[in-house]
Amino acid sequence: MEGMKTPNLFTRNFLVAAFTASFSLSAYADIPDQAVRSLNGIYKVAASNDPLFPMGQGKEWFLDFGSGMTSSTSSGTVTVSLRQNPSVSVRPMVWQFFAGDSTIALGNQYDRGARQAVAKGVWRISQTQGGLALDRGDVRFILFRPEPGDY
Repeated sequence: MEGMKTPNLFTRNFLVAAFTASFSLSAYADIPDQAVRSLNGIYKVAASNDPLFPMGQGKEWFLDFGSGMTSSTSSGTVTVSLRQNPSVSVRPMVWQFFAGDSTIALGNQYDRGARQAVAKGVWRISQTQGGLALDRGDVRFILFRPEPGDY
């Protein structure tokens, strides 16, 4: 080791910063975009032209993703509620996120004669101002966090 120079403080700090930045960027590539990282808890359908979530006078749709997306979870259950005062209908569904193309599939947990979940639709998920947009073909529905008195 004789004859080797000890790196100065600037060089050492630069190397540490470069390593940290490269590690952070590679780790970030494995994490879904911000829209899905916030996909948890309860959302209210604010607008929809999707036939699976038809809007109408007195109809309110809510989707509860529970703990939602985590670093080790890209699928789970979602509780879909339709409130038409004074009644509420609730159905459990399943979801799975595909990070490669930022799509999310929603489906039934099972269907007659099927042993696995059956997809009802696959949507591209993106952020909108204050919420999330889910698009499939020419239909879209918008999710916002409900106001405190909504749910």
